[in-house]
Amino acid sequence: MKYAEMSLLLGLVLCAPMALADDWISAEVNVETENRIGSIEPDMLGVGLHIGTKQMIGNPESAEQVVQMGFKMIRFPNGCQADEYNWLAAQDKGQVTVDDFLEFCEKTNTTPYYTLNMQGGTDGLDHPIPENASLDERIRYKHHAPNPCGYTAERYHYGTLDEAVQLVSKYTVERFLNGDQPIQHYELGNENWGQCSSDWQPEVYCRTAEVYASAIRSVVNEEAREHPELHSVKLRITAVGYPIMGNNQDPEQATNHKINVAWTEGLNDLYRRGIIDAVQEHFYPHSTGTGDALVWTEHNLNNIMLTRRGIPNPRLNGYFDSDLDYEMPIDYTEWNLKCWGPAPQFHPVANADFEEGLANWITEASPERGARLLVTPRARRRGEKGLEIRTGWRTAVAEASITFMPDGKQPDLYMGGWVRTNKPDAVSLILRNAGQVIQERKALSKDRWQRYLVGADLPEATSEAEFVIRVHGSRVKVWFDNLEAITYASKASRAPVSVNTFEQQLYGVDAIRKMIEHGTALTHFHHLFGNYGCPTLKVDCTPRDNANIFKFYSGRIGTHRLKSETHVGTFDYASHAASWATDFNALAPNTTSIPCLSALATRDDNELHLLLINRSTDRNVRTRIRLSEKPSSETASVRRITSEDYNASGAVLSEHERSVSKTFTHIVPPHTADMITIAME
Repeated sequence: MKYAEMSLLLGLVLCAPMALADDWISAEVNVETENRIGSIEPDMLGVGLHIGTKQMIGNPESAEQVVQMGFKMIRFPNGCQADEYNWLAAQDKGQVTVDDFLEFCEKTNTTPYYTLNMQGGTDGLDHPIPENASLDERIRYKHHAPNPCGYTAERYHYGTLDEAVQLVSKYTVERFLNGDQPIQHYELGNENWGQCSSDWQPEVYCRTAEVYASAIRSVVNEEAREHPELHSVKLRITAVGYPIMGNNQDPEQATNHKINVAWTEGLNDLYRRGIIDAVQEHFYPHSTGTGDALVWTEHNLNNIMLTRRGIPNPRLNGYFDSDLDYEMPIDYTEWNLKCWGPAPQFHPVANADFEEGLANWITEASPERGARLLVTPRARRRGEKGLEIRTGWRTAVAEASITFMPDGKQPDLYMGGWVRTNKPDAVSLILRNAGQVIQERKALSKDRWQRYLVGADLPEATSEAEFVIRVHGSRVKVWFDNLEAITYASKASRAPVSVNTFEQQLYGVDAIRKMIEHGTALTHFHHLFGNYGCPTLKVDCTPRDNANIFKFYSGRIGTHRLKSETHVGTFDYASHAASWATDFNALAPNTTSIPCLSALATRDDNELHLLLINRSTDRNVRTRIRLSEKPSSETASVRRITSEDYNASGAVLSEHERSVSKTFTHIVPPHTADMITIAME
């Protein structure tokens, strides 16, 4: 199934309440306040820095924002740009130099993490590689094949081992001896797996990584003979792993298990021999704006992490693949939604929210059979009004339709909105062209608001598209609101619908929770600056909504994870992209038992931080919290991140105080995350 086709409809069969009234979900969270089950790296939360942001990092506001967001580490050069970065010529090109980068780290009190350019192999030799060359001969040559971003010779800088040795000598050894902050974290390339079937085969990457890592260590060790104080330099060398989720640029490019196994075996061998210290992966789900990003973290991301940690997976009937088990710490040096490429275009549809009654809508009903359509406040999702469709005791048909005029030829058209019904099988969501059905889907959720998308490629001759909501059955009640039309100008490498909505920010909070839960060593958000859906800051250094992900966590992550148990109702997730989505790739497949509420407890010496995330679209979670010891204060601080809706733009960050005791009840609103900070002895 093509990505253009996969996003047609994703539904959530949302959280069934646990013996409570219709407005509530019941949950219990038990926290063992003294039971520390794992440490949390103080530098865990980091961010990436691109080479073209020299002017931005010179703005004092940018340093202040980094401090406010609580970042502790900066990765540079970030992403595919590492393959074009020549640190020896950066000044002449007006790019961020290594000195600029380190100065920015000093201003922000962050730890530097440097991505080496290894595109020249070890020696930068030009092709052709001699036939029957040995492995040590093969690794001397340049890597010409396109990287995952499509870079080739026109953009590559063919970094060599000699350049890496020079860099370590200058920015690790010399800086340390001069009393300045040295670079101690090195990453061996960026996404080299993108050429795994051409010129970065597993054996080539692993042997190249071995030579580079050994040379880096030798630089420090040799100098330490004359300067014993260098023995306190703690190099941490991270190798590039092969991603379980497949290519993050193109979600149709699935992982290759054979290559993954060979790559994993090679890196585990390097770790056993003390040559590397960690491995990294990247993850970028392709969310469609239906709440699926929050399912992806709990299902797909959890599956990836359990596999890499060698833990049998209860979500996948005990699945375990020892060949893919990493024996070393795991860094996630890039993560976000897949947020680059052509952005979706949202088009106005007159009276799509029913604020003007039924103007522009065409309705049909059989009143003699008890069917009726009306606009009423009780049917609203947002705004003041929504559409209600009802049928009586006898089977009847009712329909509401509206026409959208595409602006020129659009490869893809989606119509999205919110629906709630007591009988999902009786409700059809339809896209028509000239009376011809392009796509038809059923509603999926019962008695819960469901966000959906329905659409497909438009025929060449399309001049108008018609959206229809149709009810066929007896005793059916439907609420419908907030229709919108969404198009893409291009199919290639497109950004998902969730970018620039609150779903992206809530997903970010949830992804950090999952990484902490799995004991992740280091993470780097992709990335710091830019005027599109990925970054935390705009190019003028003012914060984007994504900045709230990290301001939410800033100062609220302890030094250790605590043992806790969460008891809450679950929901099933139904994906009409099931023939494309898998348990590991970029979109969540059909799955079950997603918890309505997720919790994470961390603490340091004097404070406990309890994170609660409500995935429900329309239910408060009433959470009974039990601590194993009494707090030292009767009040606690609650930091909240929420929004008008998860498919609306704008994340709202707020703080308030509440009373606490050894046992207390806390209510988390729909699509909201709360961080409760409690003083402890």
